[in-house]
Amino acid sequence: MDNTLHEIGNPVGLALRRFQMRPGKIQLHINAAAPLAVEEAVATRRANVGLTIVNSEIPGLTYLVIGAETTALYCGVDHPLAIAQPTGDVTEADLEGVDFVTRGYLRSDPTLHGRPRVSTAVAHHVEGAVQLLLSGHHVGVLPDHIARPWVISGKMLKLKVAVARTSTPLCVVFRTKSHEIPAIAALIEDLAQGYSVC
Repeated sequence: MDNTLHEIGNPVGLALRRFQMRPGKIQLHINAAAPLAVEEAVATRRANVGLTIVNSEIPGLTYLVIGAETTALYCGVDHPLAIAQPTGDVTEADLEGVDFVTRGYLRSDPTLHGRPRVSTAVAHHVEGAVQLLLSGHHVGVLPDHIARPWVISGKMLKLKVAVARTSTPLCVVFRTKSHEIPAIAALIEDLAQGYSVC
C-alpha cells in the first residue's frame, strides 16, 4: 500500500523486521501502489501479498482484516474555509460550492457520496491529493495518518464535519491457495501481528 510511512508505530516496519528475523533467506521485493492496483497485482500474480483498503471480493483472493484506516476532511491553511474558520468548525452548508479533490484511486468514494459537489481535480494517489490540498484551492478526504504531519506543521487544517469521517478496514490480501506456502503465510502473520501491536 502507498503512504504507510506516517502510520503511528510503523506497523509495516515492525512486520518486516519480524519476518526477516525468521530462519531462512528470502529476498523481499516491495512496491508501493494505489489501493486498487495493490489488489490487482495480487490477483494477476504480480505480487503475493498486498496491503490495501480495497476489497472487491475478487474470486480466489482472501482478504484478512488487520486494522482500520480513519479519514477526515482537510484543506490547506490558505483555503478560504481555513481562513474563515481557523478552528476547522464548518458545517455541511459551508461545503456547498467548495472544490473537492476526487479520489481516483478508489472505485467508489463512500465519503460525501450522493452529495452534490464541485470537483475540478482527480488524484490517483494520496500524494497528489496532499499537493492539491496544500495548494489552498481544494478540500478533500485524507487518511488521518497522512494528514497528521501537515496539520502539526500548520500547513493543513482538519475540518470538523462528520460527513467525511470514516473508518475503513485495512486488509492483507493474498491468493487463497498461496496461504499454504510457508513464506507467504509467515509474512501474512507478521503483518497482522505488526498492526495488532500498534
